[in-house]
Order: sequence, then C-alpha cells, then structure tokens
Amino acid sequence: MSLDLAALTATTTPEDRAAAAKALADAAAKAGDLSKTYSELEAILDTGADKKKADARAGALAGLRCITEALKTKAEPFVAPMLPKIIALMVRRARLPPISDGDHPARLRRSATTARPRRRRAPPTASRPPPRPQADKAKPVSIEATNAAKALVSCMSPHAMEFVLPMILAEADGKWQCNVGRAEMITLLAQHCPDQMSISLTAVLPVVADLMWDTKAAVRRRGRPPAPAPHRPSSSLPRR
Repeated sequence: MSLDLAALTATTTPEDRAAAAKALADAAAKAGDLSKTYSELEAILDTGADKKKADARAGALAGLRCITEALKTKAEPFVAPMLPKIIALMVRRARLPPISDGDHPARLRRSATTARPRRRRAPPTASRPPPRPQADKAKPVSIEATNAAKALVSCMSPHAMEFVLPMILAEADGKWQCNVGRAEMITLLAQHCPDQMSISLTAVLPVVADLMWDTKAAVRRRGRPPAPAPHRPSSSLPRR
C-alpha cells in the first residue's frame, strides 16, 4: 500500500510540514504494508543535488520522523537502512557572495609577491557592510534530518544496535553539522541502550575522543559527556 505524499512534499513552512507529517503518521498507523511508501520516501531523499526539491526532502524527512515515532520498532527495518543518507542531509549549505576581481586568489598571490607596499586607504564614512552568506533553502532539510535521525535512535530496539552503530561511527566527510548529529545520536544510544553501548565501547570511545577535540565548539560541546549530578548524602544516615 502506498500513501499519498503530495501534501507532505508540497509544504513550505515548518507548521504545515509538521501537520502534514502528523497526518501521514496517523494514516500509516492504520495502513498495512508500507514498503512502497518507504521506497518513495527514500527516493525523495536521493534528490539531494536538486535545490528545487529541498522542500520535498524536508517533508520526506519529517514524515519519516513522525512514522518512526508512531510505529517505533515496526518502522525500524525500513528507516534504519536510510540512516547514512539522513546523516548526509544534515549539512547546511550556504551560498557565499561572489569573489570580486580585486579579491581573486590569483590576484592576491601576485600582490603578495610584489615588493612595493600599497598605502592603506581610510574607510569611507558611510561604507556598506560586507555581504553576508545567505542561507540556502536546504536549511530546513538539515533540521529535519537531525530530528529524524534522533527519533530513530530513540525509538529503535536495542537489538538493532549492532546494525545502526557502525553507520553513526562512520566518518561524515569532516562536515561539522554531521558530527554534531553523530555526537547527539551517540548520547541518545548511551541512554536508550546502555547495555549494548557498554559492549561497544572499544569502537565508540575513539570516535568520541575525536569529537571532543573537534575544531568546532558546537561539536566539542556535544561530544563531551554531561557532568554528573552532585552527590547528596542521604538524610537517613545517622549523624555523628
């Protein structure tokens, strides 16, 4: 059985996307075989190079998150294999302003080799601020990808740890947004599957050590374990 995804992939706002994803999850809970629906959602995730379909990818990720939260372990065999694609979509792309002719790297190299120094000009009184990078439409995709991945590791069965953990520990091409998501997923797995995590510490600890010393502060904060709660002596103990 295939559910209708047109309303979900056509949403452009977070509110409409959340409402459409909730409606899809409600329909999935009442439906039978959803293998075709999962295949269609995965096909939408594969359009990562098409900027015009960013809203459709965000909607598909929101739908996977809501279905996972509603069906839990029933959705795990279909959503877990998509985790590498979901992690890859955590990257937030930005369109940088074009480089002017005066700032071209070749021109900068030539100016650096010349021995004649240039006089620095005084800044104008009403100078325009430099152009800031404009966020691409794929930013909602990054947010929904992070939420979908966290929903999967929070709802999955502990028996899937051996299958899911290597996907999380795999390198994410040095993308710091992916590393933030990986650190958050490792923390959730430690809370959700403590017994399985203790068995896999030899593979997890080197990755956590790398995240703790990442160049990005956001990755370092999430890679470090939370501080333990201060110990308070019990009031039932006898006083001296």
